[in-house]
Amino acid sequence: MERTVKQSIRGSDVFVKEDVRSVLQALLATNETLAQQMPGADIQHYRYGFSAAIAAVATAFEIKLQQPDIWQENYR
Repeated sequence: MERTVKQSIRGSDVFVKEDVRSVLQALLATNETLAQQMPGADIQHYRYGFSAAIAAVATAFEIKLQQPDIWQENYR
């Protein structure tokens, strides 16, 4: 007896690659902004690890991210 597994994909289960890119880009920008406001070696180590994790997710989705343009840099 062959068992058939029905798989259904709901619209809410599908993500548009651009939406994922936007979320990852926002996470990177937030990480950079917070790191600028809290100097310290521990924070910088966390920042590098967090950025590496976001980069790994982007790579898994074949998404290219841009270096965050922190709003504070625009007002120098």
